[in-house]
Amino acid sequence: MHKYKESETMFLHCNQPKLYPWQVDGNGFRKIHDTAGNKRRLYSHYLHEELGFDAEAKIWESMQWLLCNHGDIVIQGLHAPQLWCKKVTDHLQWLRAHPEDVEIKMKNVNGQ
Repeated sequence: MHKYKESETMFLHCNQPKLYPWQVDGNGFRKIHDTAGNKRRLYSHYLHEELGFDAEAKIWESMQWLLCNHGDIVIQGLHAPQLWCKKVTDHLQWLRAHPEDVEIKMKNVNGQ
């Protein structure tokens, strides 16, 4: 269900915010918690609608793979890789358990 029928999305440039877990952790604008501390998604239903799958969860799966399976890799700015493995895993589990943020908004857009 692509916006432009003649083409498909080739890649996703995740730049705003850059998806370093230690930079998006916290409350407020472009963070994984709103100002009240409630978990939330960083991307709207439009991305899911364009791609046809939960790209945000896929991105966090990649972060989990890197941090949990390759914690011995030195990553600039990363301290306590085991802690970040747990935080990323927890957020990924939340994303998988709460697809309704994407689905409810899609229903509203589609008029269902």
